[in-house]
Amino acid sequence: MSTPTTPTPIQKLTIRLRTQIRDNGKTQETQAFPDDIDTSAPPKIIPGSSPELQQFIQSAIAIYSRYRSLKKPITITLEPGKLEYDLPDDWMSADIESFNKTINPDPVPDLSLYALPWVQPNLTLNMQLNKIGYLWYDDAWKMVLKSAITTQASVNLVFDYNAYHIANDSETTIPLWKQDYVIYKSAELALRVLATEKGVALQKYRVGSKLGMEIDDSKIAENLLNQAEKYEEQFRKEVILRPFATSGGDDTQPWV
Repeated sequence: MSTPTTPTPIQKLTIRLRTQIRDNGKTQETQAFPDDIDTSAPPKIIPGSSPELQQFIQSAIAIYSRYRSLKKPITITLEPGKLEYDLPDDWMSADIESFNKTINPDPVPDLSLYALPWVQPNLTLNMQLNKIGYLWYDDAWKMVLKSAITTQASVNLVFDYNAYHIANDSETTIPLWKQDYVIYKSAELALRVLATEKGVALQKYRVGSKLGMEIDDSKIAENLLNQAEKYEEQFRKEVILRPFATSGGDDTQPWV
């Protein structure tokens, strides 16, 4: 007897989403959004592996991130003569408060007159940071300086940035107690697709069929869209309309 495989973080979310939309079939034929098949003998579905459901989750995470971004630290090393710098793939925007503190540090006494020769270049460099001019091309993951630093030494810019959340086979950066918000949004997306594009799959939602009742597909689709709107409203109340501070601030701890 084989040992059950522990679901990965993205599979755990997918299993929760499947339960949320009541798509609980145990075979591909009975699932509206089929899981992949483990082809080892005997063949069986892999729980939480549905590509379609996982795509809904990824879309929901991107939307969630716009309102509850992940705050992360970054270090960019400025080099003499260099204007353009790459930003990480999960970059959304700079945390302006953090960045401004970096380029406008607390004032210190001017020690340049008393500094030893090998210390003075660093003092001069630090005083340049707020005079360079910075251009952020967030969609292209680029930071461009209006003018390069002119001293021989490089300097590190250390500040925070707003990042997209992730969920994959290794980790999810969305705290456990906030994952319901992603499930609401992904359930909304799934039900809208189900109601508009998957006519055959609607049969499993034909609640009255076992009682001999005829229920039109359009009525089933209407019910699904109504439920999708409820999930959309729940997400709007909990994420979009709720003041940021009341949701616990930035998410910083990966949950696996």
